[in-house]
Amino acid sequence: MVSLPEDDATTFRSYVQWLYTRRIVYYEEWYYMAFAKMYTLGEKLLDRDFQDRVLDAIVAEVRELKQNASGHVVREMPVKSAVDVIYQGTPAGSPGRRLMVGLHLRHGNKGFLDRERPEENKP
Repeated sequence: MVSLPEDDATTFRSYVQWLYTRRIVYYEEWYYMAFAKMYTLGEKLLDRDFQDRVLDAIVAEVRELKQNASGHVVREMPVKSAVDVIYQGTPAGSPGRRLMVGLHLRHGNKGFLDRERPEENKP
């Protein structure tokens, strides 16, 4: 029996769904936090294929331009709390950490990591 007391049931549910369907499904309102939790669960379970698919899902979300509450078209990025989850749950040099750095170098700005929720992203 494996004990994962710090992982919530919702994240594990996403993992089980992936095992059966090979699709990344999240059950939280905020997908970047769900992805971050899934990625770190994959780290604990040593499931690199799952982690790779989670990273693919993150990249797909970043590529999609969305309209914010002000009507501006924005690119939503993983913000501080999601990045923190990945950094706290992975070793130095992990693909998840490298992706966070790469995304923020390419698409971010100095304010992204100060924000806690994606809807705070401004054009």
